[in-house]
Amino acid sequence: MRSFLQLTLGLLLILWTTASLAQPQPEPLRLLRVTPAGEDVPLNTQIVFEFHRPVVPLGRMERQPEEMPIAIMPRLNCAWRWLNTTTLACELGERTTMARATRYTVIVQPGIRTEDGATLEVPVTHTFLTQRPKVTEALHQTWTAPGIPVVLLMFDQPITGQTLAEHVFLETPKHKRLPLNISESPKHKGRGWLVRPFTALPLDTSAALWVEPGIVSTQGREVGAERRAVYAFDTFPPCGCLALHASNARRAAAPCQW
Repeated sequence: MRSFLQLTLGLLLILWTTASLAQPQPEPLRLLRVTPAGEDVPLNTQIVFEFHRPVVPLGRMERQPEEMPIAIMPRLNCAWRWLNTTTLACELGERTTMARATRYTVIVQPGIRTEDGATLEVPVTHTFLTQRPKVTEALHQTWTAPGIPVVLLMFDQPITGQTLAEHVFLETPKHKRLPLNISESPKHKGRGWLVRPFTALPLDTSAALWVEPGIVSTQGREVGAERRAVYAFDTFPPCGCLALHASNARRAAAPCQW
């Protein structure tokens, strides 16, 4: 009798194991996209994760940070919430915002599971880069002399004066790189800078004001990437006035002062 019971139990165990192995395994979960993505993206209030099929049922959509196998570096204080059954969001409040000129790395580990137990097969890594500093406007302010213009450069974010001095310059037909005197415009809080040549440019000369990669924001570590002429101008022509000589009624050019 005992042998019969042992045999019966062994057969049942084999049948149960076979049936379990025969059951189809759930399709692995796939992460379709993470937004934002790319470079120089505007600051956003969300990081959104979209999966290829439903993950959670409708109901309790909020999640605690310890429930999320997701790391974001530099760290962001996320409020986690499922927007629908397939889309998860890290929501940022007014006190926790993304930083400009910063590269964020997001690592999604396996662990988010569908109702049938499916999860990611391997970790997924995603990166994006927020706005790097760039010139938004170049505005002529004045001439302190015929060959010395003063131009206001406006940036989309506060920058450091040292890196601006290193990566902004004038180009003329005879000089490919003339350094500039720079000073911060107080009312623009690091976003506006006045630039002018150290010495007067020759009269009747074309010039262009250039920026190049390397300008650093005060709000992030990633340097500006633009390389372009942001302002072009011509200096004044030589000054002269016409004088009439009474002796021979000939007109001759006489120098005049600015």
